[in-house]
Amino acid sequence: MKTKAIFHHAAYSIYLNTEQQVIDAFDKNRYKIEIVHLSQDKVKGA
Repeated sequence: MKTKAIFHHAAYSIYLNTEQQVIDAFDKNRYKIEIVHLSQDKVKGA
């Protein structure tokens, strides 16, 4: 069973590469990553 990891994404273009590197660092066999876009999903980002 995978552990859920929530990544809060700011969606600023200057951070896209770094944010992708952080996401890629997670072991996909151990974690199910949910990406929450703060500017699009204010309920989850609260």
